[in-house]
Amino acid sequence: MAKWLWWSTRESISNDVPSVTAIIETTIAVPAYWWIAIHFETYLPLLISAAIALLVLLRSEESVALGVRWFMTYVDREMLSGSLAAD
Repeated sequence: MAKWLWWSTRESISNDVPSVTAIIETTIAVPAYWWIAIHFETYLPLLISAAIALLVLLRSEESVALGVRWFMTYVDREMLSGSLAAD
């Protein structure tokens, strides 16, 4: 049975042992990020990070391949339309 640690180490990370400081950091950082985004009305980065989180959290080989395929399709489409073309 894994125990909790105050600080993460390389060994604890590889063994998937949670640290108290990581949990505290996450519980503070997420609401702070949302508050800043809403307070300053910067919704686009918030929405993009939520969409990307889905791809990051679903890291099976199939989901990674699908994310890469979607990204490459988007880049190819933008290159054809000229919006990503170098000036």
